[in-house]
Amino acid sequence: MSFSATFGLPGKWYKPVDVQRLHLLVGGPNAPVSDADGDGGHVVAEKLPKWSSRKAKTTWSLASRSVLLSAGVASSIRRRQMSKGGESSSEAAVPPAKKILVFGATGVIGKVITAALINAKAEFARIGIFTSEATFAGKAALIDAICEGGVDVIVGDVNNDAQVLNAYQAFDTVVSAVGRNAIDKQMNLIRLAESSSTITRFIPSEYGTDIEYNASSAEERPHQKKLQVRAYIWSSVSRMRYTYLVTGPFADMYMGPMAHEPRAGTFDVVNRKATLLGDGTGKISLTTMADVGRLLIAVLLHPEASDNRALKVSSYTTTPNEILAEFERQTGSKWDVSYTPLGDLRGLENNAWQEGSPVATVFTLRRIWTEGSTLYEKTDNAALGMAKMDTLEMSVQETIWKAHG
Repeated sequence: MSFSATFGLPGKWYKPVDVQRLHLLVGGPNAPVSDADGDGGHVVAEKLPKWSSRKAKTTWSLASRSVLLSAGVASSIRRRQMSKGGESSSEAAVPPAKKILVFGATGVIGKVITAALINAKAEFARIGIFTSEATFAGKAALIDAICEGGVDVIVGDVNNDAQVLNAYQAFDTVVSAVGRNAIDKQMNLIRLAESSSTITRFIPSEYGTDIEYNASSAEERPHQKKLQVRAYIWSSVSRMRYTYLVTGPFADMYMGPMAHEPRAGTFDVVNRKATLLGDGTGKISLTTMADVGRLLIAVLLHPEASDNRALKVSSYTTTPNEILAEFERQTGSKWDVSYTPLGDLRGLENNAWQEGSPVATVFTLRRIWTEGSTLYEKTDNAALGMAKMDTLEMSVQETIWKAHG
């Protein structure tokens, strides 16, 4: 049966699961050397197959899709409903998340989240992604790998309300992993989800820096679109549940090379050079992208701990000096080290914004982290059942593997 793209209509290809291939595409330890992308994730340089090679796939409609039985999902959910007068809690029988639709599934963190969902697919009845025609054609290898994981792929226009609403009919939970340039588009996705008859939860793309860490957070330029999304949810969402998964900086990004602007902090494995932020002793909490995927699954499986909350999570807390020491231990060599003091970092940030530099956001985020705005007395890891997380040693090891191909 030949393939024909459907716009706004759910469709599916099915092949035996090949999760390992998807892991390679998101940049696992044995993946090819990759280029930095976005906020520091990695895009693997893989030759994409020709469009014609994908037409032999068998297509199935959602109506004929075999339903996967979910297991281990909590059935009792506590509703935390925010009101203008304050916070109140009330019990409500809301079904657990079983049918998950992902937006931004082929982006930096979206690829990792999608891989995590495939790994945990026994817990869910359906997993789908909504993607554009351009992405479908331009990221063929990644789309193929996602299809092989048993995921429904919906090709449509995110700006077309009818197509989005039609896709929503087959799902109960929306997971957004859209990039920074599309954060504000979530407000319309949320509006449509709130008006739908099926979507009961919406998880916005919050993975990263805490946008409400302290009073000064409201003034930070990179936070503005996410703050608008939160304000929209506060004012316009009454039926759906939501969760903000606040992970802090990605360890994969923080420990990678920043060749185009090393003064923003860099760990260059190939050349054994590092630029540390601050004086090297300031603590920073990091989350690996792999842990972000696992934490997202935990959010879906623990609605009693996550509904209508901003969850603060991380893999570990360390310092630039400790990261450097671990790199030197694992590479068996001393590195050339320089520093960007906090005052200098602020100056670089101000100049970048004045000049309209594309790295201005990077300087701001790294200044925020260096000021200590990733630290909490207690995280929500335990509430999500996430006692075991990735470690500094593991992060450094993976960074070295990637650097050497």
